[in-house]
Amino acid sequence: MKDIKKLILKYKLKSLLILFFFIFLVWFIISSFDINDIYWNLDNNTPNGDIENSKIKANSIKLTFYDNNTNCSLNGGVYLGDNLMGYSKNGSFILFYPNYENLSYYGEILSISGLTDSCFGTNENLPLMGVWTTPNLKYYFDNNKSPNFVAELTPRSPQYYGEMMGFVRPYEVGTELDKIYLPSDIKRDRIEKIVDYVGGKIRYYSDYTLFKQVEYWQTPLETLQRNEGDCEDWATAILSLILEDDPNAKCYNIILQTHVNIFCYSDGIAGFYDQDKIKSRTSLIQDNEEEDKVRIRAMLYQYFRVYGISPNEQGIYAAFNDKEIEIFENNEEFVDWVYNLF
Repeated sequence: MKDIKKLILKYKLKSLLILFFFIFLVWFIISSFDINDIYWNLDNNTPNGDIENSKIKANSIKLTFYDNNTNCSLNGGVYLGDNLMGYSKNGSFILFYPNYENLSYYGEILSISGLTDSCFGTNENLPLMGVWTTPNLKYYFDNNKSPNFVAELTPRSPQYYGEMMGFVRPYEVGTELDKIYLPSDIKRDRIEKIVDYVGGKIRYYSDYTLFKQVEYWQTPLETLQRNEGDCEDWATAILSLILEDDPNAKCYNIILQTHVNIFCYSDGIAGFYDQDKIKSRTSLIQDNEEEDKVRIRAMLYQYFRVYGISPNEQGIYAAFNDKEIEIFENNEEFVDWVYNLF
């Protein structure tokens, strides 16, 4: 009997030892497991930049964006072709191969668009855009490498139309608009009042005179507070006021070879407004395409003549406001665009 009890006790101790060993083994496995090794499939609505601390797997690469002039990281929307892939964070963006594969047929033009941050000092909160004709991104996926994209930003001298659009800022001129008495409900009268009253107070000075720089774009608020600036300062400030008064106004900044002005279509009349108080306009019939296009061409070339633009510089390159941009290959495309505004 005593031997049986000893045998039972021996097996109980042995079972307990096995149980303790099993518990220890489970604890050891759990404690050594890195949760970052878990990879969750993210849908396209997840901001990829928010997972920068995740462990990068073979089916993703890390894109890094920074400005070579300041060594500041670049944050904003990351595009492949015209398609938004997500947003960078702290200058980094995680691109997953399935997303790249879905968008790769849009080409290998990679870009980032956003605003400068405090790292840029006095150039904070200005439009930024970097554009790269990228090498084959698939190479980086295949070799598990992370490419760097370096920009040479000049925030006060925008190089791309997308940056120029960022200088049209209706949201920052509301206080200045409140200072203007606009008695009429007629849209064209209100536009004329803004152009004549505010535009007439902005004195022309070259960028070199004001800032000792060849090119220096002010924000609309800076221009209105200083009441000084050149053609693009005048045009973006006045357009911002017009759009703050009427967000749906068909008004645009017009880019010429060496000049920027404003074009508006309202109440059956199309016309240019210029810092030099030059106006060229035409009324449109709106039921005779051929005749209306003749009138638009006449208006355009009257403006060239009065402003004194030489024949080799009489080209309109683009029209933009804060929401849209139109690029023209020639002046006839501009004429077609104006006709289609009404």
